[in-house]
Amino acid sequence: MVAPQDTEKGRRRGRSPRGEKKIYRPGDALHIIITHDFAPVANEFFEICRENNFNASEVIRSCIKRWVEER
Repeated sequence: MVAPQDTEKGRRRGRSPRGEKKIYRPGDALHIIITHDFAPVANEFFEICRENNFNASEVIRSCIKRWVEER
């Protein structure tokens, strides 16, 4: 695992105090919590990606981008 990089403010990249706006940069990881009711959907999604040689990260990024553009 790659350690977060120090920023010009001396904070570790990828971490921000509560309430402070998080600025993502290329290479930052995006984490989601799989809740009890979402687990079946997540498992099916990753199975479909595996079976069809889809890049799961690219599918997620494209869905987020489309959602933002539609807002």
